[in-house]
Amino acid sequence: MQEPRRLNDREFRTQLAEREIGVRDFARLTGTNVRTVRRWTTGEADIPVWPSVVLILAQMLNRGVLRDLVAAAARKDRTEEPADG
Repeated sequence: MQEPRRLNDREFRTQLAEREIGVRDFARLTGTNVRTVRRWTTGEADIPVWPSVVLILAQMLNRGVLRDLVAAAARKDRTEEPADG
């Protein structure tokens, strides 16, 4: 089993692609700002350890279940009102 660790940008991009998770999908699933995830994929920002945990869990899920989670997060994202302030 994989151990959670800091990923570099190339590893992060590869793992997203292997799991068929787009940048926006990862952001929606984790509540992370899309710009932050993009910066991780380009090496502009250090990637914390926790995204590797999410990717390990995503690897354990059936692809159909993962697609359903991404779709549910996208629906929720579209229906929520923006926060004031």
